[in-house]
Amino acid sequence: MESEASPHLLHFMVGALLVGSFLLRHIFEKIGIQSLISYLLMGIAIAALNSQFQMMGDGAEHVMRFMANIGLIVLLFRTGLESDTRALREELAPAGLIWFGNFFLSGIFGFLGAYLFLGQSLITSLVIATGFTATSIAVSVGIWREAGLMNRRESNLLLNVAQMDDISGVAALALLLALVPILEAGGNIFSPVVFETLGYFTLSLVVFSLGCYLFARYLEVPITDLFERVSKTDSCLMLLTTGTGFMIAAIAEGLGISLAVGALFAGLVFSRNPRSREIDHMIIPIYNLFAPFFFIGIGMAIEPKLFLQGFGIGLLLLGPAVLGKVLGGALPALKYLSWNSALALGISLIPRAEIMLVIAGSAKAYGPEVLPDEIFAGLVFVSAISCILTPAVVRPFLRKMEEETPAAA
Repeated sequence: MESEASPHLLHFMVGALLVGSFLLRHIFEKIGIQSLISYLLMGIAIAALNSQFQMMGDGAEHVMRFMANIGLIVLLFRTGLESDTRALREELAPAGLIWFGNFFLSGIFGFLGAYLFLGQSLITSLVIATGFTATSIAVSVGIWREAGLMNRRESNLLLNVAQMDDISGVAALALLLALVPILEAGGNIFSPVVFETLGYFTLSLVVFSLGCYLFARYLEVPITDLFERVSKTDSCLMLLTTGTGFMIAAIAEGLGISLAVGALFAGLVFSRNPRSREIDHMIIPIYNLFAPFFFIGIGMAIEPKLFLQGFGIGLLLLGPAVLGKVLGGALPALKYLSWNSALALGISLIPRAEIMLVIAGSAKAYGPEVLPDEIFAGLVFVSAISCILTPAVVRPFLRKMEEETPAAA
């Protein structure tokens, strides 16, 4: 029989989480630590308290899962909305080369670290490899901006590579999730059913991508103009735009591509709009309302008894996570940048936050056969440690960059 939390306790808990997330975000930002760390800690604390006092029933867990899914959509919708596809096209060749190096080397290092050193299964190793390809640029951008190094070619390359990391990471997640049922059932990765699944997935992704392109090319501006005419306030435009993004994400989920891909593509659709920056600013209240629940949910998914084991696994995985980005990002960047600037770029790609946690959370939903609980906890700690340490490591390189002549375009 399912246990249920009292409605008034559930309402109180949601309110307390909203207030707590705001206060903790303010405190962590004051001390220079990314706010998502505070949300993860809240989730871990809730899980620990619940294991002792059984505060949450099944109903409360369902509500938290729903709020976390809304947070996932808003998080990735805003990630897509903030993408500058025009700037990416202008630097596609150099950014593409750096992306290729850091994406594949990070994935290879992640796979080898999991498969050979931790003795994990093929499917778990693929999950870790996929997660390691991601980048959280928000952590490093603040440090570059603080050093007065934005609007240089080095920072533009960093932003463009990070955009490509986000898109490719979410696409790789969708592909992996399409293969999970086959691999979980013991299927061979070279079996005909795998190629059949890949063919169906590719066709679905092409159809969905084409639909998004046509929507962005011919319908997005007229629809946004219509929204502006019928909206009496900016909040109305924000709700209509966000609602459209939710529907696009749901279509992707219905096609079997994944909610994450749909939400990211929905943001990319609206990123072409001349008012995309205004729309992004309008969405901040919705983002601040729901995004914390995604990270709180990730923290709550860590078993308290696995805390120390997860921390140890996180330390073991940190080496491959760091080397993949530094070597994979810095070595190709040497074609365009100095040694110091190339290393600064590679180090700035180390943080793993939103996208890696999306990948880990999506894989964990398939059960411990796909992503064991202790490995999930380890990935969360990789995310937290990489976000905390990167600013301190990259600062000396940025100070030296201030003395250098900006790289030529």
